[in-house]
Amino acid sequence: MFDQLYTAPVAIARHRSGPALEERLALLTHLADQGYPQRGLRANACDLLAIAHMLGLTGRPRKAFTLAQIKRALADRQRLFPLTRRWPHA
Repeated sequence: MFDQLYTAPVAIARHRSGPALEERLALLTHLADQGYPQRGLRANACDLLAIAHMLGLTGRPRKAFTLAQIKRALADRQRLFPLTRRWPHA
């Protein structure tokens, strides 16, 4: 998926090595199936990677987060919150 969204090898590697890879790919695939344009998929891919880092998913076993935990983690980036609500439903 990332090699279809990006041409720069460094960008592709950053997305492939980021936390919650399978979950991020699942949501991006879902959005692509819904007809999202390339530009929207790229923007969501960047946002999902940022969210995964902000939630501290690197090296952590998978676990569920409450909405309150997500809101606290994303307090300074409220524009990302709607995307986090969609993530588990992909």
